[in-house]
Amino acid sequence: MELIIGSGTVVAASRDTMPATGTPGWATDGDPASSIPATDFPASHYNMTVAEMVQVILDAGLTLDRTNWGQLSAAIQKLIANAFGGSTFTPVQQGGGPNQTADKICIGADSTGIGGIRYALMNGTALTDQGYILRSYAPNPAVGDTAFTNIYYAGGVGHVWAAISDTIYGSLAWLTDVTTVQTNLTTALAAQADTNADVQTRMGTLVSGAPQVSTDAQGIKIVYAAGSTSPDGAARPQFYYNGGNVFLATTVDTATLTSNISAVSSSLTSEIATRSDQVSDLNTQVGNRIVGLAGSGYISVDSLVVDQTSQNLALNLGNGVVAQEYAQVQTGFIDEDPVFGWWEKTRLPNGQWLLKQYITCASWAGNAAVNFPIAYASPPQINITTSDDNGNPGTHKSTYPNYVRESLTAVGVTLDIWLRDTNGNFEQSTMFDGNITAAGVVNS
Repeated sequence: MELIIGSGTVVAASRDTMPATGTPGWATDGDPASSIPATDFPASHYNMTVAEMVQVILDAGLTLDRTNWGQLSAAIQKLIANAFGGSTFTPVQQGGGPNQTADKICIGADSTGIGGIRYALMNGTALTDQGYILRSYAPNPAVGDTAFTNIYYAGGVGHVWAAISDTIYGSLAWLTDVTTVQTNLTTALAAQADTNADVQTRMGTLVSGAPQVSTDAQGIKIVYAAGSTSPDGAARPQFYYNGGNVFLATTVDTATLTSNISAVSSSLTSEIATRSDQVSDLNTQVGNRIVGLAGSGYISVDSLVVDQTSQNLALNLGNGVVAQEYAQVQTGFIDEDPVFGWWEKTRLPNGQWLLKQYITCASWAGNAAVNFPIAYASPPQINITTSDDNGNPGTHKSTYPNYVRESLTAVGVTLDIWLRDTNGNFEQSTMFDGNITAAGVVNS
């Protein structure tokens, strides 16, 4: 990129600048017939255009180089790269990948007060809330809270594993694990009911027992904590160990859990029976019908069936009336230069097809042999239309469409097109625009 190098140039201080007044407009080559003059391209507009391009190159830290004709592109790429830490920006494509739609996705912070990241998906013209994107964060790092670095399902061991670093990780318990522990705890408490008082007397406030491995913590005491300190506000045992404490479940908890499970099980049993009755009733009502509630002024659809012989589709209404039958129809294009057009096939009751071919050409001769793009089972019915002969321009010529007798077969026909011009000459056409419509039967 470089400024003008030639005679008649000036320094920047003396260059022409855009006028302060006047109406901006667009350039034109002019139209003498309408007395519209061509645009006088002023030096000020050229200076402004060049200055815009030069400024991009200079802003990118490049020096104008008259031998380099790609500096503007290089400057734009460099400016984009600088905005992304010196690396070329690679955009992320939204949707459209394997097993993906191209719907719009919105991601942002939760506004309900719960916290976290939510996302919404464009469904038609409306955004639908899809809930939370799983994430982890540390509410209070000052007291040792640490965010998860990864959480996943370990198929080999059948548990969810969570990690806060490459060395600190562990598996999370399933609900069934907790239920089993609660059940076992209930059994153990019942078995130890007679000895608990003696153990409590002996232990006082001390929990004995040496840690078995290096990651174990020494137990200190078990107390019955007031509900004001427990997570659910209920009074329950609280176990203290060297480094922290946890609340323990009680037989009341397990009894409540058992009662809730029984209630859910009873509800499910009733629901299953109800659903079974409903499904049975629906199966009786539906059968092979299409059932739907019709609005005011409409008739419900009873069924859609296909005739095995004709392959026609029959639409039966809920009032017992066959509303309509639809024959199979196929269409396609004809593109066999210089012949163009389209075709349409309709299935007949006997299984054959009625084929219509619409063929057009701008370069047929009077004795042209025309092949049907799709062959018929037997000679079809045809209709030929032609326009003026494409001979001398400005000369009117009347054309007479016809075809050579006995030349019509299942695969084609030989045209016999004649013309009469304004001088009374009658002769075979040498080049004309023509259209052929052919209709006949094909087997498939």
